[in-house]
Formats: sequence, structure tokens, C-alpha cells
Amino acid sequence: MRTFCIIWFGQFILSIGSYMTNFAIKLWAWELRGQVNTLALISLFSLIPSVFITLLSGLIVGRVNRKLLMIIGDSVAPISTIFIYYVY
Repeated sequence: MRTFCIIWFGQFILSIGSYMTNFAIKLWAWELRGQVNTLALISLFSLIPSVFITLLSGLIVGRVNRKLLMIIGDSVAPISTIFIYYVY
């Protein structure tokens, strides 16, 4: 039970960080442009990858080690945030 709580808490913190980053990017785009179109496009382009990944995730999770997938998924979020910072 202790291991589950540690993993759950880590995922909880990761989710909060991801949602805060998503909100900050949308807020930054709004302050930069002040247009609803920019905000809508950012929302759309952040939603499209999750739709495609969700469709394929059932197949992938059934065949690949779940621990490895969890590590990869948790690594993608900070790497993409660092990439966005670098591009900025």
C-alpha cells in the first residue's frame, strides 16, 4: 500500500504541474496576442495529440511493460516544457 501511495502522489504532483503549464501557456498566448483565435488554436493543438494517443494507448498498454510506459510518459512532460522554454 505504501508503494501505491508514493506512486499515486507522484502522479498527482505531475498532473498538477502539467495542468499549470498548460494554463500558463494559454495565459501567455492571451497576453501576447489578446485574441481568442490564438487561445482556441493552442487549446486545439494541445488536445489533438491526446486524442490520438488515447486511441492507441489501449493497444500499447496491453503489449508493453507498464512500468516502462509510466517512465516514458512522466519523462515527456518535463522534456516538452524544457523544449518550449528553449524555443521561447
